[in-house]
Amino acid sequence: MKKSFLIVSAIFLGLTACSSTPKNPVDATPGRTADVEFLEANGPLTLTFDDKGNWLSITSSATAPLVSNAPEGVEIAFKTATMRAKRNLSEFMSNDLKSTKSVQTISKSYLKNIAQVDSSNESNTAAEDEDAASNSQAAKESRQKANTIAQTVRERIDDNSQAILKGVQITNRKVSKEQQHVSVTISVTQQSIKGAEQARKAMGGF
Repeated sequence: MKKSFLIVSAIFLGLTACSSTPKNPVDATPGRTADVEFLEANGPLTLTFDDKGNWLSITSSATAPLVSNAPEGVEIAFKTATMRAKRNLSEFMSNDLKSTKSVQTISKSYLKNIAQVDSSNESNTAAEDEDAASNSQAAKESRQKANTIAQTVRERIDDNSQAILKGVQITNRKVSKEQQHVSVTISVTQQSIKGAEQARKAMGGF
């Protein structure tokens, strides 16, 4: 009886481990990085990714009018700006990220900020070879790789969307009394996701 219980437990643990494995696990060793900005309804959103298709951080900013300079009024404005910044992030993952345009935007950022480094290195090591056909083939391969990287970044964000929303942290809050508004910046990284998960477990959450 005890032997049967151990076998059943082992099978259950094996199934649990398989079900929790992400479809697109994030590579733990980041390479060269690039930033790409998206203009959302409530403010800018910046995505940082690397040349392996890992998303490294997502930052969202928003503002809210400052109705009163009293502490209570400032805090209400901060809460409003925070909700707007979080809405930016949520709408980005729900709508913009799924569009073809987002893939093109990420791909262009890769070509401009990362592939450019590769091409300069290649030209230094093969400066004597200026064959036009070879250059054209290299450019084609760079575009194909850029598109693959962009697709991978999108899939990894989509696979982690729920964890991303739970791992959000407020990284900056500012008051502009001259312009009568407040601004809030939120950010999420792999580290903040792990921190939020550990905090939930410590409080008995799931």
